[in-house]
Amino acid sequence: MYMYNYNIDFKNIDEVMKLLRGEYPLPIHPMEASEPLPTDTSQVMPDYIYSKKTNKKIFEEALTLLMNGSAADLFLGFIYFDECLYYEENNLAAFSIDRTKFLSLLRKRLSENLDDIAGGVTYVNGETNTDALRYIKATDEYWREIYGFGILD
Repeated sequence: MYMYNYNIDFKNIDEVMKLLRGEYPLPIHPMEASEPLPTDTSQVMPDYIYSKKTNKKIFEEALTLLMNGSAADLFLGFIYFDECLYYEENNLAAFSIDRTKFLSLLRKRLSENLDDIAGGVTYVNGETNTDALRYIKATDEYWREIYGFGILD
């Protein structure tokens, strides 16, 4: 894809969090972006996260931190979980995350934070996404149809 030569230490959770939050500049390609995001998540997953099977543990740790964080982090965690579903269902992932664990956490955290997300989420780079809740609802419907599960009550 569009690999940039960042020497990210995948043993350092702070480095991985910076990558996931978009603190390493990875340009978003307009043809691929459906939501305002701080980084190109469809580039982060194959080029960085799934580049090595050994990244599973630290990625799951980072995903847990995102889902337990601010409304913006939670939305990013949701986006990365959606990316995981795509890559895993299409046999493009180097590893599979604990889907049951993350579905449970995502459902819980979304139910607690829907009002915050409805007001829009602002990322560390200052960009705001005012349609995050709409996107979550549309994705929930899609997941129910395709995967047989949803995340909203």
